[in-house]
Order: sequence, then structure tokens, then C-alpha cells
Amino acid sequence: MPAPFCLVMKENFNQLADRMDLFDLLFGAGPAITKIMALGFMPKDDDFLELTPQQYKKFYEQEGYTEEKVYALLPKAPKHYVESNFNELNICTESEIATLKRGWQIVESYCKESGFKFTTDQQKLMYAATRLPDVFSMDTPFDTSKRGNLSIASYNPEVDND
Repeated sequence: MPAPFCLVMKENFNQLADRMDLFDLLFGAGPAITKIMALGFMPKDDDFLELTPQQYKKFYEQEGYTEEKVYALLPKAPKHYVESNFNELNICTESEIATLKRGWQIVESYCKESGFKFTTDQQKLMYAATRLPDVFSMDTPFDTSKRGNLSIASYNPEVDND
């Protein structure tokens, strides 16, 4: 008798490590995937505004000097930017933005391989969260850690459960 559900195991850590350099996984694109999942979307280039001179000064005081340009993530209305408290802004350097883009490429590669069409970033992130180890979505809106390592891929209504 066929099973009533088709269960799919999440991709294990070794398979994921095969997709990317282990160092990048632990310190680069991996944390970037987690950041993107926490945001709930992939920011576009115009969602980042370079810090003002006053914000740079505060950034250097708190984080130390960097040669990189530093940006504030303002996804809602970047053209209507109003100075706000530095501690309330998501701050990214140029290299961190590049790392976010690498993380997003991984999310998109999972989605492309699935053969499904996704219309929103949230749909892509939800799907990727079911394929990646739980650590990448933990404590984000896409947290799969509380659901275990199996997810329902399809339901077969023709199977009698009795």
C-alpha cells in the first residue's frame, strides 16, 4: 500500500557544503542567507543609501574606521530618507552587500532547481528554508527548526488512511 504522504528530507550539511566553499558557508554567504531570511526579502541596490557625514562619524566611533563605503538599508522609501538614530538602522558595508548578493544567489539556485515558479522573495525564502539546514532560518519568519527535518512535499488523496 502506498504511503499517504510523500516526505522529503532536508538537504544535509555535506550536500550544502558541496555547493559552496566551507569557509564562505560559515562566515560569508551562510550568515548572509540568515540575514536575508531575517529581513524577509532581498534588498535591491536602491534600498541602500550611503551614510551622511554625521552618520559616518558615529559609525567610526562605534565600529572603527573602514576604507569601504557604508550604507544604511532603507527599504520602505529610500527617497524619503529622514535622519534617524544610528542604532535603529541596518548598516552594511560594500563587502557585506556583496555577500548578501551571494547568499541570494544560493537561495535562487534552490528555487530554480525546484522547477517551481516563485513570484515573491517570501515564497523563495520559504522554499529555501525547507531545503537548507535549520540554522539558516532559525529565529526568522521562515524558521523551520520547530518543524523537524521532514516536510510534506505532496499529499496523495487516493490513499485510504484506514
